[in-house]
Amino acid sequence: MHGFAFRLRKDERIPVAPFLAGVHREFLLPLVLCSKCGPWGASACAYPSIRKADLPNELQHLGSVPLDEVRWQAIRESMRDRLAQDVVLLPGAGFGPLRGKAPETRRKLIWRSDWCFLLAESLFSKLVSDGFPLRGVPAEFGPVVAERYVEIEARPTVELVSADAQFRAADACPACGRRAVGEPAGAFISVDSWRDTVPVGRVLGHPTQLIVSEALGLALIGQGVTGITLDRIPLQ
Repeated sequence: MHGFAFRLRKDERIPVAPFLAGVHREFLLPLVLCSKCGPWGASACAYPSIRKADLPNELQHLGSVPLDEVRWQAIRESMRDRLAQDVVLLPGAGFGPLRGKAPETRRKLIWRSDWCFLLAESLFSKLVSDGFPLRGVPAEFGPVVAERYVEIEARPTVELVSADAQFRAADACPACGRRAVGEPAGAFISVDSWRDTVPVGRVLGHPTQLIVSEALGLALIGQGVTGITLDRIPLQ
């Protein structure tokens, strides 16, 4: 046992902010049309710090038409050594900051979806000054009527291990690489995949799951953040 982290979830009593319904990103990768899984995309994978102009030209000009699995696999392989190791290319992944109408709220934390959250700029600055190396990108909302918000970029770096036989046997689709398994029972975080210097991340293969460090989770509570649920998950 090596301590624990938290799975960060939206408090189910808190609806997704309706004022973020029309928010969009600068660029989305197209969906994949898999012969085995059908059409799908992983909108939970988002990289607001990477602008469209930062991407290789091949990605910038893919358009929005779904790709078959052969084309998708070829593109993913060609990009393997041209992007950072923790940038996982999945169909539907988003790039660039969020854009849209400014939220009319003063909450310290708001949810764009069940897997995407933003912090009020004042809270983000406080956490960074307290030593949390958060990767955050200001949302391009306007006109700002209250406080600016910063989207927290969480990259899929955390490996979950589970005694759940279904989870352990969940091989990726041979055609497109998708893992269609829900939340595993009795899971723990592989300590080899955990870095204290990265206080927030996503689960590899299950990017809708957000993981935050013990210290960051307690700091959010200490700052009076509402609308969140923190579930302890051990490091082993």
